[in-house]
Parts: sequence; structure tokens; C-alpha cells
Amino acid sequence: MDSTAEQSYGGAILPAVPKDIIQTQILNRVDGATLAAACCVSKELRSLCSDNELWRRICNSTWRSTADSRLRELIAEFPAGYRSFYSDAFPAAGCRRPGAVTAAREFISAVDIYFDGRVVYSKVLESETLSSWFRNSPLIIDLFDQKESPPSLILPPEFFSGGEDRLSLSWILIDPSTKRAINVASHKAVEVRRRLLDSDTDNDVDTQLRYATAWERGGDEMVECAVSITCRSDGDRKVRLRQVSLQFEDMDGKILAGKNCMKIVAEVMEGDRRKGRFAGESESEYEMLMSMKERRKEKKILMEKRWEMMIIVAVEICVVLAFSLVVMPFSIRRCIIA
Repeated sequence: MDSTAEQSYGGAILPAVPKDIIQTQILNRVDGATLAAACCVSKELRSLCSDNELWRRICNSTWRSTADSRLRELIAEFPAGYRSFYSDAFPAAGCRRPGAVTAAREFISAVDIYFDGRVVYSKVLESETLSSWFRNSPLIIDLFDQKESPPSLILPPEFFSGGEDRLSLSWILIDPSTKRAINVASHKAVEVRRRLLDSDTDNDVDTQLRYATAWERGGDEMVECAVSITCRSDGDRKVRLRQVSLQFEDMDGKILAGKNCMKIVAEVMEGDRRKGRFAGESESEYEMLMSMKERRKEKKILMEKRWEMMIIVAVEICVVLAFSLVVMPFSIRRCIIA
């Protein structure tokens, strides 16, 4: 083949193709992971793959919430625009070594709910973090306001016959001040609970799905970031979302206060993240966290039993001493008088 009809890309000889064809007919059809890999092939491909419009389309197709006007303006201020946002938000976060930073003044949540990979609901939520109530109270971020009526989703019949695992979630926290983002939810549910309601039919079921990621905090300490979806199915292919909420828990299952949560999120945003997490890693980390929690709980119960035994022994010793100091001298005096 004539050398003029060939072009070298990172040592690989490929047919020479016009750049506009590569960009509009090839790169425009790949997913974000493939596009990111193509950036590493050569300078020419990196230049083509860095086009912000390509990454905007990928972000919009991956997370419908990013099409919101508030996020469009914010993502445009990221160092590399949508490419930076994608790098931060995909996949779900895992942290080996937290960084030292100051907690954010405000967070924006971009939430997307999927069924079989298709977006069925999206919402953008702004959270102010400076109020005393937010900073000092156990943090639970509810996606729906009390005055807001949660939506109903039309889902295939498979959802009502054990297909809850096909419902997936993305909850991205964005810090407008540092222009960083992080996906805090596992893509797939790590736990599913069902409860049959007392009604005239057997089709009314409350289902709670938990999407959680585990973050290392040094030593044996970990923090669980959990998003819970509570939905009710009425047997008519409709699923009504009752609650979608985010919270952070420590190893004892205690919900952390807002100021602690925001500091942890900021640390993970700037810390040493795990990239290239494979499918199922979030579930294995969650299982490891649950195992650590169970061992911690057993150890706590054992310590409580030991303390109870020590208290019982101490009370018995006190009773014996009291008997020795009060009752026995009185008995001895009566014997002497007699």
C-alpha cells in the first residue's frame, strides 16, 4: 500500500481517513471508555478525541441529568469541560487515600435512574451546606421535596417478578467551587428488600433497593455512602417512587452529620481514587464492609457482656463487704453480750 494512503497512529499503521470522517462517523459512535482509551493511542487521536462536543453527547446519553441548563453552564467551567466531568463521574467512586481539603459550601446532585440501561427518571438537586441545621444534624438528602409528588414509572412486567436488579442508579455530587464531581452510588443494587402490603390484592408490594459504595478512611475505619430507593408497585405495571435519599453511615451504622459528610466527600474528590473498577467490585466492597460491621458488632456485644459480668461481680463483692462490715460485727456483739 502506498505510504501516502497510510497513517501511523501510535505505531499502528491504519488507512488514512479524513479527520472529519473519524470524528463524525467513528468517534461519534463509541462510548466514553472507548473514547478515553483512544486518547492514549497518539497525539492525533488525542486531539480528535478531546473535542468537547463528543464528550457532551456521551455525558448526555450516559446521564440525562447533565442536559439540565444549570449543569451545562457548570460543566463548561471544568478544566477540560465534559471530558473532565466524565473522568470524575465514571465509574462509581472508591477511595484508597483521602486528600486534605476544606469542605464545600454547596453541592449539586445529578441523579439518574435506569431500567435495563435506559434512563427512566432524572433530576438535578441543589444543596446548601452552610446552615447550622445541615452541618450539625444527621445528613439525609431527599431527592423529593415534601411538597413534591414523587413520579410514577411505567416499567416492564419483569420488574414485578424479581427484576429489581435491572433497576440501576447514578447519583453524582458536584462541587461548583472546585469544579470536581464524584459518583457516590453503586450502579447496581447491593441489597433488595420487599414487603407485602396489607391490601385487597396480593400485588401491592413495597420494595427498597440500596445502592452503596464503601470508602476507606484509614486503618479499619470505613464509611458507607448509601442511596436508598423505596418504591411501591400496584400490579398495573406502574411503580411509584416513594423516596430516594442519600446518607452516610459509619462502621456502627450511625448516620453522620452534614459537616462530616461534606468533608469526607471533598477528601474523596481530591484523594487517590480507584480507576478502572470492574463490574461487581462495588458489591464485593459492600460485602467486605458488611463483614467488617458484623465483626465489629460481635466484638461490641462481647465487650458489653464482659462489662455486665464485671458489674455483676462488683455488685456481689459490694454485698459481701457490706455484710462483713455491718451484719457480722452486730452478730459478734450480740454473742459477747449473751
